[in-house]
Amino acid sequence: MAETSTKTQEQVEENKKNYAAQGRRYLGNQETFGYVLFRASQDFGINGYADRFIFDVLHIDFTYLAIVNTIGGIWDVINDPLFGAIVDKTRTRWGKFKPYLILFAIPGTIGTCLYWMMPLFFPNKSAMDVGKFIFYFSLAVARETAGTFSGIAQTGILATITPDPIERTRLISVTNVLSGFLGAKIPELLMTVLIDAVNHKAVSFSMQGVYVFMGTFTTLVGGAAALYFSVITRERVMQSIERPSIWQGLKSIFNNKPILLMTLSDFLGSFAIGTGMSNYYIDVLGMASISIIVGIPGFFVSTPSFAWVPWARRHFSTKVLWLVGSYTGDFLMALVFFFGAIGGQKNGLYKRKLPMILAIMTQETLSMFVYGIGKVIPTEMTNEAMD
Repeated sequence: MAETSTKTQEQVEENKKNYAAQGRRYLGNQETFGYVLFRASQDFGINGYADRFIFDVLHIDFTYLAIVNTIGGIWDVINDPLFGAIVDKTRTRWGKFKPYLILFAIPGTIGTCLYWMMPLFFPNKSAMDVGKFIFYFSLAVARETAGTFSGIAQTGILATITPDPIERTRLISVTNVLSGFLGAKIPELLMTVLIDAVNHKAVSFSMQGVYVFMGTFTTLVGGAAALYFSVITRERVMQSIERPSIWQGLKSIFNNKPILLMTLSDFLGSFAIGTGMSNYYIDVLGMASISIIVGIPGFFVSTPSFAWVPWARRHFSTKVLWLVGSYTGDFLMALVFFFGAIGGQKNGLYKRKLPMILAIMTQETLSMFVYGIGKVIPTEMTNEAMD
């Protein structure tokens, strides 16, 4: 009886500590702003036009691309759980994830700069040039390796810089709102306008020059912002002193059902094939700038969408919110596809600017109503699974 009473008292004290921790602010203004910069740096680029860069400027043969994508997909499947186990085994005075953010910040930035500068290294080389292919392939593997370590660390750091889930949710929402005001999407919008200007000979710039400058510049700025946060941040959730073996790390993935499902989702996602809307806007409708036009109404909806996330969490389950946030856009885009298919292949609406602009604009705007849910809920699920 005495033993039971003692355990009950210990549980009460533990609950008091947990309640005391909730609502406490662990992150200062500098670290919060650093995290906002860090997240904004991931969107501060022109990666949306990476495929066009390969097709229009770098000129890598499609056979070579198929080889790179196949081997890269297999390597991605292998390295995700392996590198995850290595990170899980890490114990340093700076924490588990921070060392990898710092370690790969500069090499990752250099590798991405080399990617955008490749046309300068291989001028006037054919699409079947072996030397260009070997360089591209080696760089792709190196960037995938560094990206996996960095990606694991980026996901994990959010779960360790604050032990309070309420503060973590607040940080996610604030970051998604403020990163837009910091102009994270400006480079991609500017690149959209420049592509149209070059294609229609409205400027004297070459397409190669535009890609090399914009790609290198945004990579350096984004890399500097990421490195800044990596240096100033601090992990506050202490890890166990005992280091699990790599085998124990791999085993924990299979024992943790949410993490296992996420791993399987990433595995299946590596086989996904997509061409991107930018190719449709440029090659079919003839204007990359259409992507800006269709997104104008949704811009005024996306930021306010974070305001009703707390209300949605009180009235709906996490599963429902995840489905709504993750797949509303895809469902609406399927309707746009069927709309564009009216008229058949030769005379289909998908070739006409005005009806497709209106259809896609509607899809974009409706999708933005659940934009906040799609940004907050999946991130929270990942952090809770890791906890």
